[in-house]
Amino acid sequence: MSVAARLAAAVLAAAACCAPALAAEDVIVEIPLREAHIHIAAGPEPQQAILAVFDPQGEPIRGLQARDLFLARGLRTGKVLAVETLPAREIPPLNLICVVDNSFSIQERGAAGALLSALELLLHDLRPIDRVHAVVFAHEERKAPGGRTLHVRTLNARTPAEWKRGFTEALDRGSTSRTFLYEAMLAAVEIARSLPAGEPKFLAVFSDGEDLHSRIRPAEVEAAAQGIPRLHAYAIDFRPVEAADPFLTAFARNQRGRVWKARAAADLGPIFQTLRNTITHRYRVAYELANPVALEPRLLQLEVPATLSGDPALGMLFFPTGRGTLPEPYIQLKGREETEAFRSAALTGFSSRYFNLLNWVGKGLREVPEAKLLLTGCTSSWGPEADNLKLAQQRAEAVRDYLQRIWGIERGRILLEARGLPSRPSAEDDPERRRENQRVEMAIDPPAAATRILGAAIAESRGQSVLRVALELNPRLAIGEGEIEIRSADQVLHRIRLGPETGARASFPVPLDELGRGRLLEAASLEAFLRLRDRQGRLYEASSDLCHIQTRPRPVVRELSPPPYGTVTLEPATLRLEEVTAIESAPLLPYVYFETASTEIPERYVRFASAAEAASFEPSALRGTLAKYRHLLNVIGKRAAERPGSRLRIVGCRSENGEERGRAEISRGRAAAVRDYLRAVWGIDPGRMTVEARGLPEFPSASLSPEGRAENRRVEIYADDPAILDPVTSTHLEIRSDVNVLRIAPLIEPGARLRKWALVVYGDDRRLDALEGEGDLEPAYVLPLAELGLGDIGRLQAITVQLEAVDGRGQVLRARDSAAVEVIRREERGAQRQGHRVEERWALILFDFDRAEIRDRHRRVIERIAARVREVPGANVRVVGHTDAIGAPARNVELSRKRAEAAARLLASALPDPARLRVEGRGPQDAPFDNALPEGRAYNRTVTVTLEYEERP
Repeated sequence: MSVAARLAAAVLAAAACCAPALAAEDVIVEIPLREAHIHIAAGPEPQQAILAVFDPQGEPIRGLQARDLFLARGLRTGKVLAVETLPAREIPPLNLICVVDNSFSIQERGAAGALLSALELLLHDLRPIDRVHAVVFAHEERKAPGGRTLHVRTLNARTPAEWKRGFTEALDRGSTSRTFLYEAMLAAVEIARSLPAGEPKFLAVFSDGEDLHSRIRPAEVEAAAQGIPRLHAYAIDFRPVEAADPFLTAFARNQRGRVWKARAAADLGPIFQTLRNTITHRYRVAYELANPVALEPRLLQLEVPATLSGDPALGMLFFPTGRGTLPEPYIQLKGREETEAFRSAALTGFSSRYFNLLNWVGKGLREVPEAKLLLTGCTSSWGPEADNLKLAQQRAEAVRDYLQRIWGIERGRILLEARGLPSRPSAEDDPERRRENQRVEMAIDPPAAATRILGAAIAESRGQSVLRVALELNPRLAIGEGEIEIRSADQVLHRIRLGPETGARASFPVPLDELGRGRLLEAASLEAFLRLRDRQGRLYEASSDLCHIQTRPRPVVRELSPPPYGTVTLEPATLRLEEVTAIESAPLLPYVYFETASTEIPERYVRFASAAEAASFEPSALRGTLAKYRHLLNVIGKRAAERPGSRLRIVGCRSENGEERGRAEISRGRAAAVRDYLRAVWGIDPGRMTVEARGLPEFPSASLSPEGRAENRRVEIYADDPAILDPVTSTHLEIRSDVNVLRIAPLIEPGARLRKWALVVYGDDRRLDALEGEGDLEPAYVLPLAELGLGDIGRLQAITVQLEAVDGRGQVLRARDSAAVEVIRREERGAQRQGHRVEERWALILFDFDRAEIRDRHRRVIERIAARVREVPGANVRVVGHTDAIGAPARNVELSRKRAEAAARLLASALPDPARLRVEGRGPQDAPFDNALPEGRAYNRTVTVTLEYEERP
């Protein structure tokens, strides 16, 4: 026997309530590192076995562990999970045949009692399921087991007590004067032959002397024992000689047993105890059998391109709104040379497979030359997409041109169709579903080619690119030929051939592309079926556990993630500007306003540090009414210095409220601060300046409001020479536009769900202004040109508005539009002998609070304007009345209209054509100045008169 001893087990029975037991003849157990005899019986549970393990001397091998054993059944290898020694009461049914020498010599040697005790020890744990037989000598011949006539008789009993009575009778009244050891052994061998072949059988022979009377020779006994499966023979030699009987020794050795030498009656008990331990020593082994063929992984999770409703989107290529060229996410090779390097093995994730859709189709059409392709371009029903068959055609042509240019697919194999919505459109209730209709649908004929080609875009969610077939066979099996089929239901998807060179352990990777991803989509599970013959021609078959297939629709439009569609329009498309000569006459508001309880001149009034610094001051160089007002003290100082005979009256006022109530020193201090500046910087003799202090001004503003109180905290300056307080007139070039505002109109597709947005206005490359917000945009935004500065705009080539919006998923929409800037220069018009525009602006009148009467000191200005109207009879005259923001808006509009009409009546006589006069009252709307400042409110209580005319070169 080899070092790696093995023994085919008998059929393992199973209880009716249990799963079918293993076929024992298929099971082998080995102890690879030592020689042993192993008997196997069925365990109480499936995949359990009871082992009896003996060394070549018939001794039980003790202390075995799981790592010591190798187990297999048919094709399958097993893993031993646990090994434990069984208590004797739990071992399988025992098959024991005892041959007992009952000749007179036992009694003569006084060993009968010791023998009976030893036999009782051997059988004291006897169970009803055990099969025990005994053979003793007989005086007369009788028919023995096996049919021969022998000098033997057999004993049968069911309980230890019955056996004791039987052996007592045999050793007493049944004892013989002759010995028939070989005949008794032959009868015992025949009994063993009748026992179940698949179970171990133990033959125990007790001999007290030599066989002197048997007609059977030892060779016949030896020959009869040959071929009895799983027979173990043991002998107890009690002959009164030193050496063990040669025949018993050889017989026990040949039947995988051993012999003990008993030299005294006292030895019998321990020897029979050892015999009992030997034949009852068992292991219970728990194991599991590996499936000889397995599919890995056990689960394929296929991610299938789909629409948001879950319908398959295989063969659909989606486009951004309004676009007919191939969108960026789809991978486009640069030339035909790259098609040769296009390989599927590295493409595992969903994105890498789906966005190679164009290349899968190109590769598939190249490999299946009989296949034809229909491309249907579709559009949604919103905005630039609606009823746009031209756009649908462009999309289909873009796909066709790529397949032809890069993959060399002949045009004759590709048919084009253009339509609006697809035949099965998505609902257009949100941007994503609307974009699903903006697509090209690919249909391939024949259907088998479509399954193969379009199915290539399917991905396995965990990046699996192969299905692995693992083979783990019983290494003791000599493999002949066979095959493995990968099946889906009754369809064979792939075959793997096996041969003698195939190892017991092997792994076969099968790419999913070879199985056909489209075919996998139609399957619920896969199975590997193994069919194998060994070198003796025996057929084995086994099936793997199922590899289940789950499909997960993955909406493609969310993978594309285009930003929302949007545009922005800047109106007008061309901004036409003209250089205009502006003659600006701004009234001089002779009031200096102070902070509460303060006598310091506020910093917003421009003051020079010295007379030297003031020497270069020129009022006519000032532009803008408020700029001129900020220099109020300097304008009055310069004019008073130029008119040494003039006198000034400086009146300090207070609000008579809070801290200022009744405090004349505040009024005096304010007037003194103005006087001191005029004296220190402009050299006005204090003798020419009269300082007065009073409470409220002569014509106060309403003291009940904070604005009114702020206007009453002032110094009023009066001059006996009207020229000192004349308006400040300046002439300069200005830029005028035919429009007053830029209109910015964003258009965003419905349902875009913007998180934030920005509209940025650029002049050439310089940022001019920006609007920012969250949520939806308004249909339009207005940007006054005055806020940008027409002078700055005149130096630009173009104005651009850029829209940048971020939706809820962080995607950015960008759109832009530009307006060209055209400027008509004064020099250009002169060179062309054309007139240039002149605009004279007279903010001539400053009204008292809530008054519309023109005071006498303003009539001089009206007379000057009337004179200018007579000088330029072709001028258009516009008279506009304004108010501050104090009071009810409707009342202020009426007040402003009355102010304008009062001025217009004084001008009417100077107008040769009354149709050229336009009068309006704006109230607090479009206020020329800031109502937050007292001087701003004062300047807003005005009437402006504008003359527009052309001046010819």
